Amino acid sequence: VENPFPYIELYNPTARTLSLEDYRLSLWYTIGKQPDEAHTLRFAGVTVPPASTLTIWVRPKGTGLTAADFNAYYGTKLLEGEDLLITEVPLLLIDGKGKRLDLLKGEELMSRVTYGYYCTHKTDVVADTPIYYRHGPDMTATERVLTPKAGEGDRAPGRVISGQIPKIMKGLPRPSETLAAERSAERERVITRLTKASLVPFRAASFVANAVSAVKGLFDTKE
Repeated sequence: VENPFPYIELYNPTARTLSLEDYRLSLWYTIGKQPDEAHTLRFAGVTVPPASTLTIWVRPKGTGLTAADFNAYYGTKLLEGEDLLITEVPLLLIDGKGKRLDLLKGEELMSRVTYGYYCTHKTDVVADTPIYYRHGPDMTATERVLTPKAGEGDRAPGRVISGQIPKIMKGLPRPSETLAAERSAERERVITRLTKASLVPFRAASFVANAVSAVKGLFDTKE
């Protein structure tokens, strides 16, 4: 594709600023051969604000193009160093073969996208036509065309369309200690209700049987 402005979008769906310090993008460009450093982008000091997009422009080497050229091509107003990251690491090679791009945090796979399989495959690269990767359990659900809803504007780098991403999380993530304390308190309330409930004699046996079944899972977890 003779387009010097290929890009990747990373979206932060949370309600907190996301640091990409431990993240990296790696391209599998040869079947059976893991990505090497030459095809890996590491983020240093890069953050993504809450509910915001980071556009990564994979600029071909030696073009001399700037962020102003990128914005002019797509009709956007992205700022380098804020919501636009420019790299010349070859992450979007086009040679007619299948490619796989991984987003990892440490050694944990966070997301994976594929493109360029076959001429009839929905993930083939087409000039000036974006491939959208929707949030899903397999992390690779694709859709060539997503129609923006009213007020969403045109499809362009840095603009996210509904259906592309999961619902934004409300509030800040709670520490695991807080969640554990809440679960413990709830178990105590359940057990207290069971042990202190007033029982009609002839219904006691049925009540106890149901109660044991209801709390069996709580004790099995040993949390």
